Amino acid sequence: MQFDAATIERMVRDVLRQIQPASSSPPLSSPASPNSTLLLSVPDKQVEVTRRTEQPIVTPRIVLADRIITADLLKEKAKPASQLIIGPKSIITPAAQDFLRLNRINWERGPTTPAADSIPSVGWRILISSANEPIKKAIAALCQQRTQIKHELVGTATEAATAVVTAMSRGEVPGMIVVTAAAHAVACRVNRQASIRAAAVSDLKSWNAAETSLHPNVVCVDPSERSFMELQNLLNRIVSQAPGADPPLIEIT
Repeated sequence: MQFDAATIERMVRDVLRQIQPASSSPPLSSPASPNSTLLLSVPDKQVEVTRRTEQPIVTPRIVLADRIITADLLKEKAKPASQLIIGPKSIITPAAQDFLRLNRINWERGPTTPAADSIPSVGWRILISSANEPIKKAIAALCQQRTQIKHELVGTATEAATAVVTAMSRGEVPGMIVVTAAAHAVACRVNRQASIRAAAVSDLKSWNAAETSLHPNVVCVDPSERSFMELQNLLNRIVSQAPGADPPLIEIT
């Protein structure tokens, strides 16, 4: 049997239609139109990221409660990149203002409580043998601000020296401040005891020298010819150091 060309072509199409799957998948790709967006699916995967924890920068806080803020005091206490707090009633000398400006030290006025000052204070007892009006006011202000410091009146300088030796030898207190016009005599007398390191001071300069080289646990203060502010600053500086620390070793040649 012979078939014409049209019949053969129709038979071929029927065969191809039968062997093709019933549901064919859409073309894998199709020409994209100019305005179409091609979306790509990216498999999810976990990426471990190590985070570096930044340590907070702690700015040191320095509190000055002295009645008079001098340039020498700032040179010793104030440090660059520190938070400087000055008492609301403190007087800043012109030289101190120049020091703050030249060294670009930021400061502000704020409360200066004993806790904020981080002043040890504990361990000092004050004996008063010579009392004028400025030292009375200075001690009253000191004890009002630092209630843990006790003070008492004694008689002569000799009685003050005896009271110091007795209290220190019994271990009643680690440090004592003796207010007396005979500061050098009292210091010399009590220094005969091996456990006592006494120094006679009258101002901040002499205290700084004694504290640096000796670390005294007995301080004899001569209040003569000193103002209330000078005495208050001196007492504040003394009690800011805990008594009883060992003195540095100094080689004497």
